[in-house]
Amino acid sequence: MASMNSVVSRYFIKKHSWRGKYFRAFCITANSLVTVNPSSSEVTNTWDLKKDLVSVEPNPKSEEEFVVTVLKGKSKDRTTFSTPFRSQLISDLLIARPTLSPSATAAAFPRFTAEKFKRSGERKRVVLEVRPWGLAQVNDISN
Repeated sequence: MASMNSVVSRYFIKKHSWRGKYFRAFCITANSLVTVNPSSSEVTNTWDLKKDLVSVEPNPKSEEEFVVTVLKGKSKDRTTFSTPFRSQLISDLLIARPTLSPSATAAAFPRFTAEKFKRSGERKRVVLEVRPWGLAQVNDISN
């Protein structure tokens, strides 16, 4: 299990299960996804981002719900969660593991040369990469 000191982001979410809906802390670490019972601080689930996590998808019928699919033995297990911060949570998961995105492939993300405008009015040439969660500046280009 990942150390809770290495948490990249944490959300207070509602888990939807056959037992009903109940609250969990949803923690994204550098290597895993962890759910914690907020009443007892007990870790209820831990999934490795590279080995166990198959996908994360928003529910188009709800602005707050999303579905996490993980490997459970040889089968896949789908669990529904909800939070008003769904977009940010999914973005954080995509940052932690960009291969979750359907658009992510073995090929590099598309790159574009651009100009960055500084507050001083100076222009600086940079390279931007299109990633599943947004644009990322990958390096500066020397003038």
